[in-house]
Amino acid sequence: MHALISLLFFACTPSPEPEPDLTTPVEDETGAAWTILIYMDGDNDLESYVMHDLNELEASMLTPDVRVLVLADRAEGYVTEDGDWTTARRYEIVPDADLDVVASPVIEDLGEVDMADPQTLGDFIAWGREYAPAKRTAIVLWNHGTTWWTEEPDGDGTAHGPGEGGLLDLQTGDPPGNTPPPGVAWDDSSGRELSIAKGELQDGLALGIGDGAPFDVIAFDACNMASFEVAHALSPYGLALVGAESTVGMEGLNYTSTIGELSQNPSVDGVVLADLFALHGVKVNQEPNYSAIGLDNLDPLVAAVDGIAGLALSDEAAMDAFLAGRDAARGAEADPWRLAYLDLGDLGRKLAESAHPEMAEAGAALESAVFNTVISSSGSRGFAWTTGMTIYADTVQTDLHDYTKRGASWSEVTRWDELLKTIAATE
Repeated sequence: MHALISLLFFACTPSPEPEPDLTTPVEDETGAAWTILIYMDGDNDLESYVMHDLNELEASMLTPDVRVLVLADRAEGYVTEDGDWTTARRYEIVPDADLDVVASPVIEDLGEVDMADPQTLGDFIAWGREYAPAKRTAIVLWNHGTTWWTEEPDGDGTAHGPGEGGLLDLQTGDPPGNTPPPGVAWDDSSGRELSIAKGELQDGLALGIGDGAPFDVIAFDACNMASFEVAHALSPYGLALVGAESTVGMEGLNYTSTIGELSQNPSVDGVVLADLFALHGVKVNQEPNYSAIGLDNLDPLVAAVDGIAGLALSDEAAMDAFLAGRDAARGAEADPWRLAYLDLGDLGRKLAESAHPEMAEAGAALESAVFNTVISSSGSRGFAWTTGMTIYADTVQTDLHDYTKRGASWSEVTRWDELLKTIAATE
């Protein structure tokens, strides 16, 4: 499925269309071509980016065929724009060229909500799918991200991420001062996050989807989410995944270009939209890397990962070959904790060069499986070598404890966790 996707998007300006009714759900059974839901958790040190991205969304060329709904939550004490509201608001985005003022009307103010509660995510998805039914749907999860990783809170209810923060404050340009927390959708008000390892993010998606179809695209405007672990855990809930192997900077995904192209050709499927998200995140916003990953058939990749683990566990020479390949493989980050996440395709490539015949064959199978699972991988500023997915390859026991929690579906279908624990026992 890995391919260069080329499309002809017509540059003509669409005829003016009447603005949609924002007070009641759409009753037409066919609905729009696309509805994009954005779960914008700014109840944390990312509050200053909420208004920025709402305005970026409004700058998109929207039509009745592409509708964008947002749940935006803000925090206290970071910025005071737009009346300094700190609650959670539901919006339907309307076109507006003023990048300093949010023109989209508030559909509903929910008051204070916990964005780290699976029920909050589920309610937003269910509401959005009823309010703006569409042939295809996508969801963007907007916040910090540390792939599957989680951490139990300290005694005071706070939790600390595993490394130094990489984002700069939008207003001052200074480092944020606080380490980004683990998980996705960190909420200052509750001191919690939606964890993949604990299964909380999956719970929220399941609640929202119910008996409906999975998302065509699940995209992360967050760091470090393009991983084997995330892809496997979320595969029941979506057909394509968008994420970055590394830290995402201030801009993240580019909504204006992506949604603009989608609006010109709304008949495209989720593979194309995922590719557009990844492409414009790098080419327009100059992020280090973004990739689009197919979730509809992970079986060959699962078999390749499990095959390497099983081979290394069964043979001492194969284990030595694996360790040599692991040491040679690269990660997409400079921060030490993130180097625990190796580029999965590069790991396969290094193992394929092994003098151990069986490990070399297994490595080649892994590299091929990554190539066929990743729809597209875009990289800038020295990241062109990345193949689009990472895998956790460290042996820190506290992290490995999280690696087998309820949501760690990848550890149920592969022996990768057993491999890491076996290595940890000897290091």
